[in-house]
Amino acid sequence: MVITPLKKFLGQLAVAIILMYKNQLLIDDMHGFMNIGIIPPVFSYPLIMFTIIVVMNSCNLIDGVDGLAVSIGFITCTLFSVFFYLNNDWFFALMGISMSGALLAFLRFNFSPAKIFMGDTGAMLLGLVNAILVIHFIKTAEGSHILPVYAAPAMGFGILLLPLLDTLRVFSYSYF
Repeated sequence: MVITPLKKFLGQLAVAIILMYKNQLLIDDMHGFMNIGIIPPVFSYPLIMFTIIVVMNSCNLIDGVDGLAVSIGFITCTLFSVFFYLNNDWFFALMGISMSGALLAFLRFNFSPAKIFMGDTGAMLLGLVNAILVIHFIKTAEGSHILPVYAAPAMGFGILLLPLLDTLRVFSYSYF
């Protein structure tokens, strides 16, 4: 069954909207990143939707190389889960380490010559988990009393830099 890009985008948008409203998954403060402080909800909602959709698609785009998306996903989920564990944020630590464990088991079969492929659905799930973890990291990292991170948006962006730059590269080659 072939799903058109429009239907895929609408599905991603629906997931982003559900996460925002049902789980209060919002970024309301950028903590001075690019001179941006408090973000009103009218700008926060589109920012969250954009973040979720971009991270989901960036993981999907890097899935073409054997082991790349899985390796990067393992590293990012592990980094976020260690941070959340150290800050006693058990739900998000468990989410990150569960994804890391699944990716580590999958990694063995995804190196060249790959025996199993993640596919669009797996790559988008990986991107969704990464998006949720980075949004929660940005929201909670600076206010943490145990392990505060004072440049949380820049740090979250840095952790996901490789997939995001690859997405920029793919779109720039397509456009230009």
